[in-house]
Amino acid sequence: MSSVSPNKTNKKKNWFFSLISFYVYIKLFHSVNIYLSIYLSIYLSICFYSCLSIYPSLFISIPIFFANHLHKLLLLLLLLLLFSSSSSSFFSSSSSSSSSSSFFFFFFFFLFFIFFFFFFFFFSFLFFFFFFSFLFFFFSLLLLILLLFSLLLLLPFSCSTICLISSGYLWLSLFSLL
Repeated sequence: MSSVSPNKTNKKKNWFFSLISFYVYIKLFHSVNIYLSIYLSIYLSICFYSCLSIYPSLFISIPIFFANHLHKLLLLLLLLLLFSSSSSSFFSSSSSSSSSSSFFFFFFFFLFFIFFFFFFFFFSFLFFFFFFSFLFFFFSLLLLILLLFSLLLLLPFSCSTICLISSGYLWLSLFSLL
């Protein structure tokens, strides 16, 4: 009678994987900005935990998803490489100290947009359309508020970069509701 229910062990396992992902995300984004990396890591870990809670066989599904959409991902990787090379040449022409940090910041967020767009859009249409759309919309708006707060207070970026990133979040959040 005193045995632990499988639901509780799954929750513990999900929290454990989410904490590992939080550490990985902190290590990934710490070179950009420490406050921003904490915001991003909290957001991504919550998303990761909610994915594990809703769809437990997520680790089986991710390789299947990448195998099915490999040609699209390779095309996106090629576009990313073209985008990063053109952006680096654009940023190197303006020789300011914040140009390289803004380029890395924008590049990380571009990768982040693409990954979460495909990941959440794919799962929302196939499995939990209404719930996942609401979840993605809610967390995107939450991160948008945190992102704008950190951009306005902590990072010396131009107004156009702030508008570009925030509009990207708004469009992705609204598009996930379709």
